[in-house]
Amino acid sequence: MKRLTSILLALLMLVGMALAEETPDAALGDWYALNTENEAICLTLREDGTFCYDSREGTWRKTTDDEYWLTYNIHDLPEVMERMVNSQAAEQDLTALLTETGLDVYYGSTAKGVVAHMVRDAEELQNVRTPKTDTPLEAFAGTWTMETVFAGAMEMTYTLDKGERLAFCTIDGLTMLPGAALGNFTEGTSYPMTLEDGKLHTTILMQMTEEETLDFDMTFFQTADGSLYATLRLNDVPDNPETMFLLVPMEKE
Repeated sequence: MKRLTSILLALLMLVGMALAEETPDAALGDWYALNTENEAICLTLREDGTFCYDSREGTWRKTTDDEYWLTYNIHDLPEVMERMVNSQAAEQDLTALLTETGLDVYYGSTAKGVVAHMVRDAEELQNVRTPKTDTPLEAFAGTWTMETVFAGAMEMTYTLDKGERLAFCTIDGLTMLPGAALGNFTEGTSYPMTLEDGKLHTTILMQMTEEETLDFDMTFFQTADGSLYATLRLNDVPDNPETMFLLVPMEKE
């Protein structure tokens, strides 16, 4: 009887070990996030310890804290310079964490707060930030502040430790008054806007240096869930990266 029990226990252990070996890491495979052009960006984690993120290759490893550290094979000059001058720079280029809703991929370490929220199904992302074409002018009215800023597929959301909330802009009819969060503008500066297909458009002048002022195209739009977004792109430069902002009403004190 004891021998039979020993055999059964041994079999159970073997089955358990086999199941453990066959269970793949839950983070393996393809993950998707939207960039500011509303296009899907893909991250693929491979079983052999390599990954591909938006066409860049690298290697990954899982830490004892259940973080996934991703490091690119080749670094561009700004990344190399940051590592040279910043002793606090993270060892990894990206840090990923599994969540209840998907995979959060942080730029550098989680401490920076710059993250891409990724999901398994690219179709889930369709129409998430598609502009409505019938938004009335009055839906844009008010003073707005920035809740989240987007660059590429990464985003950073306002938290209390980032300081006082500043006004991004005020929209009054077809006039836009830039706020302190948008840049340094002379008091009383305003820009005319046009409403077309449910979107507000304007061109603003931003002082980049003492000698240089550049034109930026700015567009405001609303999505199906009622969220208000603004996009900012350097004028007449089609391939220039677009920055996007999620705006919320500025609370009155």
